[in-house]
Amino acid sequence: PQQVAVTPRNNETTIRNDQVLTLMMTYFSKEGSTRCSIAFVTSGVVANSLITFMSYFLGTSTSSKILVGAIGSAFQLFIMISPFIVDKWTDPTHRHSLLSASLLAGVVALMMCMIAMEWESFAGLISSLLVVAFIVGSSQTLSTGRGVEISQMSENSVLVVFQLLSNTLTSMAIPLFRLLQAESIAESAPEFSLPFIFLIAMNMIAATCFFGGNRSSSSNVQQQKERYPFLLHSRTHSV
Repeated sequence: PQQVAVTPRNNETTIRNDQVLTLMMTYFSKEGSTRCSIAFVTSGVVANSLITFMSYFLGTSTSSKILVGAIGSAFQLFIMISPFIVDKWTDPTHRHSLLSASLLAGVVALMMCMIAMEWESFAGLISSLLVVAFIVGSSQTLSTGRGVEISQMSENSVLVVFQLLSNTLTSMAIPLFRLLQAESIAESAPEFSLPFIFLIAMNMIAATCFFGGNRSSSSNVQQQKERYPFLLHSRTHSV
């Protein structure tokens, strides 16, 4: 009887793995899908890296733990709020251009964070981090919507693919972040200069990918609007 209980679990796990693999193969079979995943993963790595090292950015003394927790909560809250604002105030037909602009804005915001840390401006660092949080949430929402348009898959399916890639790359980026932090200290540079340069470079690469494919992607979106008009209304009525 005990073996009967174990066997279905193993089969169920295998089915789930196969489903995820099928989702990934289906999604990446569509032209332009890679750009959307790069944008989402880049935003995910930025957010997870900043959250992981938030206490180091803001200070780790006992008196500041409550403040660090409050700022970390505000950071995550801004990530959660921005999708609702983006969905309400942006045109779905302009997701590609908006996503390119959002990635570039992320570069500027990360540079502001780095400068604020070098100048030891606590208020500047907090405001810059919250701007980054808002941009991260916006970029993830726009890239998800763009991925749905390109792949013609459900939003949940696209998110499964994106989250899996984001979590996988984050697990590799965090150790690299720590390594770059140690390298910055060894070179007598500001402690987080190299880690922030790494995050800025990721955003620049993601933005370049979108600018490089802007023309072809725009024409594809126009064709999809004509063939699949329901895609434009699914996001509006899903909320």
